[in-house]
Amino acid sequence: MAPDTLTTPPDAVDAAGEAPGEDTERALRRLLELVQAGPPPSQFYRRALECIAAATGTPHATLEVRLPGEVIEHEVAADSERADFWRRNLQKHLTDTLSRGKPHAKLFESARLSSSIAFLGVPLLDGDGRGIGALALVVATRDPQDVREQLTFLHCTSLVAAAYTEAAPPAQAQAADAGSGPSGAKLLERLGSFSSSTELAFEITNKVRNRESCAQVALGRVKGRSVRLLSISGLDDYKKRSPQVLALQAAMEECLDLGAPVVSTSAGGANDAGGRHLLHEHWCQVAGGGAAVASVPLALGEGGGAILSLRRDDGRQFDVGQLRELAALVEPYVAGMGFVDRANQGLGRHALQALGRACGGWRRPRQWLTKALFALPVALALFLTLGRLPYRVSVPCVLVPDVVHNLSAPFDGVLRSSPRVAGDRVAAGDVLASFDTTDLELERGQLQSELEILALRYRSALAGGLATECELLQAQRRQLTGRLELVEGEIQRSEVRAPFDGVLLTGDLRERVGDQVLLGELLFRVSPTREWKLELEVPERRIAHLEAGQSGSFAIRARPEDRHELTLRRVLPSAEQREGATVYVAEADIAFQVDWLLAGMEGVAVVEVGGRPAWWVVFHDALDSLRMGFWL
Repeated sequence: MAPDTLTTPPDAVDAAGEAPGEDTERALRRLLELVQAGPPPSQFYRRALECIAAATGTPHATLEVRLPGEVIEHEVAADSERADFWRRNLQKHLTDTLSRGKPHAKLFESARLSSSIAFLGVPLLDGDGRGIGALALVVATRDPQDVREQLTFLHCTSLVAAAYTEAAPPAQAQAADAGSGPSGAKLLERLGSFSSSTELAFEITNKVRNRESCAQVALGRVKGRSVRLLSISGLDDYKKRSPQVLALQAAMEECLDLGAPVVSTSAGGANDAGGRHLLHEHWCQVAGGGAAVASVPLALGEGGGAILSLRRDDGRQFDVGQLRELAALVEPYVAGMGFVDRANQGLGRHALQALGRACGGWRRPRQWLTKALFALPVALALFLTLGRLPYRVSVPCVLVPDVVHNLSAPFDGVLRSSPRVAGDRVAAGDVLASFDTTDLELERGQLQSELEILALRYRSALAGGLATECELLQAQRRQLTGRLELVEGEIQRSEVRAPFDGVLLTGDLRERVGDQVLLGELLFRVSPTREWKLELEVPERRIAHLEAGQSGSFAIRARPEDRHELTLRRVLPSAEQREGATVYVAEADIAFQVDWLLAGMEGVAVVEVGGRPAWWVVFHDALDSLRMGFWL
């Protein structure tokens, strides 16, 4: 037995081996005593499963038994914290055991412990040796020999269960219930437990399959002159276009056309309608050639009802009288399908049905309200098809200065003061920052002294008639004068002043007072107070509709009640990343100028694009999403 690998939750392997098993012989004696006591089937199998679980020390065990008119399902979950994990994996093993029809074990290795985990499964038989279900559980094991011993014990328990089935007395009460329809109150109680007619159909087909020992049972709901397949016993999903399903549905519609039970084999067969029925014979051939099939109509009338189709592969034939008795049992539930649908459908579905009933009377005389309600959507549809609506593009916008002036450091120097910060309103000539001029003033004094000395030497040389020396002194004087003018210019530029009335956009140098500032370093950005523009952040799906010259309006979030006009100046050709989104920037001129406007204020701008078809204005976003999502 080659071990597999099972991904287990934490401590699941430990839990599988925590409970010590009882003595197996004592467990078998308890099962034999339970057989002799003869409890009802549901109670017997529940107590038997508990006894087996205690004997093996399993954290999880489950069984499924299919009896005529009853399906018994029980489980024992000693490891409640990991019950979902065990249930999910063990159910697959149970289904595998049902299909194999013989004892089956699967060994899994544990990556953390020396022990392993084994899934054990044995079929459950009736007194004649036919399979009626299966039992599966999980145990901790040390080696494959231990698995064989525990599987042998489970096989013994299945033989004891078979002895119970053989010794059990006939269930007259169940037969009586199976032979008569449910009472009204009981029927409503059963119907109320289903969430849809499809769920009810699956319950009907599975119950009928177990009751009649069929290989397959299908139920289809009548819609007009066709049949819509609702369920096939044992199949949660099936391909509607497969040959077997198409043959089954065609046989159902043949029964609908006849309106009577049909019994057939691949060689034909007798039935209430007489003659051969080719569609049922074709279904037999598709199913394997040796099958016997039958269909019976249920609660037909006024375009409603259902068709129940059955198939046997064991050589037994169907009897028309038995089919009529079966129809009498199932018809109350088929008739209740509409009740189940209405009880579980949502408010929207109820509203649509009520609207359909209301619209059905629009042609009756004097039904003015109904006619008005009917005419309203018609008029709306005509308007969407033929009318036009103004198309507007609504996008976020940001208020930015139209003109920005940058102020930089005039020379390398030490910052002495900075009385203004970003956000301050300034007038032309206001001092924004000043630099230390101590060194410059000393240099200016030195240059002035040197000029005075040169002047004295020049007068002395001139008095002595030294023409050449006079020329040299004149040249030195011009050189010193130029240097002095440079120094005085730097002293004058040591104060950075506002070039015009405006507002400081950036610049806060208060923490840099006393620091060395390099020539050309940006200090402030200043903008005129009444020169603004809008930057519209347009998404890619809207940019194709905008062009220069279009007009619109905008509102600032600070005062959303005020709306003002705008005119598009231009659309920038390249995209930008703003706040994680890719947008195209469109600039717009505004005539609105007030003192409370500040750079960076945000709002919403609406641009008038022009008239478009009404249906396009309403649905173009959805249509564009469908085109891009499904490549339409």
